Amino acid sequence: MICPTAIDPKRPYGLPYDPQWKSQMPRPTLRSTEFILSIIEKIKE
Repeated sequence: MICPTAIDPKRPYGLPYDPQWKSQMPRPTLRSTEFILSIIEKIKE
């Protein structure tokens, strides 16, 4: 059997999908409301 990314032939495609992938993403420094308000302030200037 061809096993492209793993050693175990029962799991040939590596680790299963992680449903918590979004929580592992880095958070932006500004929240969206703060970002929008800062853009509005720059436009007013």
